[in-house]
Amino acid sequence: MDCMITDWFILSGNVPLSSPMVAEALGNRRDFLGVQIGGHTQGIVTRRSLAQVPKAAWLNMTLGQAMVPCSSLACIDPEEPMFEAALRMDEQCLEHVAVVRGGVLLGFLTRGNATLRSHM
Repeated sequence: MDCMITDWFILSGNVPLSSPMVAEALGNRRDFLGVQIGGHTQGIVTRRSLAQVPKAAWLNMTLGQAMVPCSSLACIDPEEPMFEAALRMDEQCLEHVAVVRGGVLLGFLTRGNATLRSHM
């Protein structure tokens, strides 16, 4: 799947939400960052999920506490046809899906990338 995002930031689950590293990782229109625990990407934090955490809690909350676990993410196989992936994202109102093969997170497909690519 050549339109998936594979160059996202990955930060330790111990990093506080208030860290400048989080702001950097979600800068430049990036919508999510990976959260690593035990040497593996275990989840993501999105701009949307971060906005739901009260600012007062940012000093004491870590990325690991705020993350959406990978096991809770909508996933697709990299061999799934782009049209089907875009249709599924529309039907389920998903902004992104994890691209996974054999239990390994390869990247993410965003609604914008899927829609653009399926019309080509």
